[in-house]
Amino acid sequence: MKIALLIALVLGGGTSLAAQGAEPGDALYPVKIHINENVRSAFAVSAQSQAKLEVKLLDERLNEAGTLAAEGKLEGELAAEVRARINAQVQETAEASARLAARGSAEAATEVRIAMRESLNEFKTFLGGMRASLSSDVATLFEADADSNIAVADAALEGTVASDTSMEGEVNVEALLQSVEARIGGMRAVLRGATDLSADVQAELEADVDAAASELARARTSLEADARAEARQRAEAASNMIGSAEARLSTLGKVTIEEGTGAIVDFMFGGEASSSSETSVDGSGSAGGSVEVEASGSGSTGVSI
Repeated sequence: MKIALLIALVLGGGTSLAAQGAEPGDALYPVKIHINENVRSAFAVSAQSQAKLEVKLLDERLNEAGTLAAEGKLEGELAAEVRARINAQVQETAEASARLAARGSAEAATEVRIAMRESLNEFKTFLGGMRASLSSDVATLFEADADSNIAVADAALEGTVASDTSMEGEVNVEALLQSVEARIGGMRAVLRGATDLSADVQAELEADVDAAASELARARTSLEADARAEARQRAEAASNMIGSAEARLSTLGKVTIEEGTGAIVDFMFGGEASSSSETSVDGSGSAGGSVEVEASGSGSTGVSI
């Protein structure tokens, strides 16, 4: 495997080097993530070096998102792809840390979790500072993801330090489950009233929501069986699944997002509001308030609070 990767790197050395600075959406970005990063992973031979690499890759995914946000490019399908990669990398990093802990390297596992949480907190702070000028229609969804991922990192960190059997760790997992459940419920309600979506898109989104709900149910079953680590992993997967559906819906019109949970509570397509939601667009129907995010036909987006 290492030999094959080295051959690929040597044959395309110039391209590989140029790809290192590529951003999502660039022609060379696939080379960066599928060749360059695979080479780096191949040479991370120990569990600890692999975990450190996963932290670096998470930082790179977050930095890529930040660069695109600053350039006004974090929108539409590109934003959905970036979001999915960040969530996937969070899961890869968490799993790498879990492998360290399983091998008795609790201190190293804790360091990975702390670095993971710090990176996510910094990214959330960055998004907050960009909100006034950010043109992306998925800014609020990125923030909701950051909250969910930070909760996962916090719960996992406490699990590493306190053998993952404390009541506080269980509460954190339950909070993540409740957040994902609220987002699934919001998507179901909105899709029931979104009559202007094509039948194919409606069916695909409903299938994505059903998949997230099934994974959430498995997470709850794991938690009830006192398998908290497995419950956390399944909850993360469910969060990623519903996040992909939310991101896709947000590219099709205006969505109203409840700030407390990150759930989509209203949707407008072609100027017509879905009739399913009883929550007002200005957030008066929600205790936590809501945020409107809109994708216009020109490709630009607007955010109003």
